[in-house]
Order: sequence, then structure tokens, then C-alpha cells
Amino acid sequence: MKFFAKQLEEVFEGIGVAIRLGGDEFIIMLNERRERRLEQYIKTLNDKIDAYNESSDMPYRIQFSCGRAIFDDSFDNVYEFIRHSDKLMYEDKQKKRTVEAS
Repeated sequence: MKFFAKQLEEVFEGIGVAIRLGGDEFIIMLNERRERRLEQYIKTLNDKIDAYNESSDMPYRIQFSCGRAIFDDSFDNVYEFIRHSDKLMYEDKQKKRTVEAS
């Protein structure tokens, strides 16, 4: 958990805020409306995690799933936005499980 939190800090430092929601869930808040930029940040985080997994001799691999969304007028409030993002995160998690099972 500490390693992952440190990676979040490194990737999003100066451009956003990472908040631990509970357990192993985090919310990253960015002032960014471009989907392509969001994808680049997630790719950078993925690359850092992959590099760690490749070089680590730990008996486990660090993985994460994410639900990214842009807060706009389609959401009535921030709670609806968080629920939507959470739903997307669980969909991403399910996709990864399906791929791993294949």
C-alpha cells in the first residue's frame, strides 16, 4: 500500500491530489478535462508499477484498477460523480479478471 501511494504521489504531484478513500481505494482529483491527458497519467502509473513488478523479487504483483471520469454538467453532484467513477473502476477490475482467467 505504501509503495502504491508513493507512486500516486510521484505521478500526480503538482497536478492533482490523491486521497485515500478507504481500504485500498484512492480518489485522484485533477484539474483536467482532456481524456487523452488522463490516459497518459494512468499509463505513466501503469508503467511505474510494471517496472517495479519486473524488478521485484516479491512473491506478489502490484496491480490496480481505475475508473476515470471527467466531472461535467452530466452529473448532478459530486456524490453521483464518485459513484459513477466507482462503477467504472469495478468494470475495469472485472475486465482484468476476465483476461487473467483466459
